[in-house]
Amino acid sequence: MAGAGERIATTSAVERGSEKVIVTCLVDGLQTTGLISKTPKDATISVKFAERGFDMTAVVKAKGKETTFRKVVRKLPGSINKDQCTWKVEKGKVIISLVKVSDGSWAVQLSQRGLEQQSDDEEED
Repeated sequence: MAGAGERIATTSAVERGSEKVIVTCLVDGLQTTGLISKTPKDATISVKFAERGFDMTAVVKAKGKETTFRKVVRKLPGSINKDQCTWKVEKGKVIISLVKVSDGSWAVQLSQRGLEQQSDDEEED
């Protein structure tokens, strides 16, 4: 859940084979510099990976104001290798590459519930 002054980043997820999931987080106003190795311009991006989830925060400064976008997933359909997961920025989005611990499809879970598999009534770990 987003805190005060935070916006939940709209996301989509696509499997790449049986070993990866590519997550795209839309971040309004995010600009980049550089052609090959793109870096955020007037923004701070943080992505933290856990065994079964991730926490992406993007703070964008545009038109004299600061906007925070956040996407937290506490329980993915399966475990990820957090040391092999990566992220990059493009104009208007943060792209996260999740590397699964075990090969296999998450298609059914993703189509039924999306990235977040933890129900509202489940307790956090």
